[in-house]
Amino acid sequence: MKSNKWMYQVAGILAAITIILLAIPFVKNLGTSDKDFAFPDTTKISRIILINVAGDTADLTLDSGVWHINHEYKVKAFAIKNLLETIKHVKVDYPVSNAGHNNVLKEMMQNNTKVAIYTNEDTPEKVFFVGGPNVTNSGTFMIMEINGKMAKRPYVTSVLGGAGYLSGNFTAKEDDWRSNEIFAYPSKEIKSIKLEYLLKPEGSFEIDNSNPEKPTISPILGTNANTAQADTKRLIEYISYFQSGYAENYISYYENIDTLLMTTPYCNMTILDTKGNKNLLRIYHKPISERSKQQFDEQGNLMEYDMDKFIGATNNDKEFVLIQFYSFGKFFKKYFQFFDAAPAITTK
Repeated sequence: MKSNKWMYQVAGILAAITIILLAIPFVKNLGTSDKDFAFPDTTKISRIILINVAGDTADLTLDSGVWHINHEYKVKAFAIKNLLETIKHVKVDYPVSNAGHNNVLKEMMQNNTKVAIYTNEDTPEKVFFVGGPNVTNSGTFMIMEINGKMAKRPYVTSVLGGAGYLSGNFTAKEDDWRSNEIFAYPSKEIKSIKLEYLLKPEGSFEIDNSNPEKPTISPILGTNANTAQADTKRLIEYISYFQSGYAENYISYYENIDTLLMTTPYCNMTILDTKGNKNLLRIYHKPISERSKQQFDEQGNLMEYDMDKFIGATNNDKEFVLIQFYSFGKFFKKYFQFFDAAPAITTK
């Protein structure tokens, strides 16, 4: 029985490796080197496909100078930079010894990421497998693919002057690559911005940016109008914030999301661009949790909401983001703050 169980496990591992091998075409022109992991001229790279044994796939493509993940989302700038730097500078430290060869190979069969590098061609220029770290965490196991087959010898690799553990740079999980960018509007491409404070309507406003050199602001939701002239510089500066707006991260799962969506948002933020596209971000107070920095108010009462973080719903409430007040608070302006007599502060 034990023998049969072992054979089934081995068969399962081999089947998983076969699937990964077949998922990417044979290398176009690799030569015979089994330690040629580096790709010195990364400017020629147009696509990188990463596939792990769990079936996750990160298809990174360069389109008009911008990297995307799985042909849908922008890629985190630091993540693609780290990957390209690793591919460019990775070096072989030493081959795995004969004594450790079988164990390392077995570990790599169970845990690896297949890396395929393309340069504007249908077939990859280079393919190799990235495993885990060595015992001292000073290097990472890698093995080349040659003529569609895994090479015979794995190597311990590292980057000169950098960390030895490189596996994290080759993650195949989409969430690890997707940019946390929410807003990326050049000011001249914004037609209007509307901010509705639904819990406390006073302070709500709409900015008309039809004339980017002289935008105007109007009170909404019962906010009292100011008869004075709004500060044009403040309006232009506020509009410029929407050139770059980031969430802390996208939330793939939030236990109480249905309950949260039934509550009234802290505010609705709507951006209308010059092409008529509308981007609505509903921002909700995040309920207090054990991870919240501030648990109690000045009177010692347990707080209802997290004072530092919000939950945002976007893409017709199909996607959710975690928002930090520290980085996103500048967007939470109030109507009166665009006038000379108003203090230039941001309030929650």
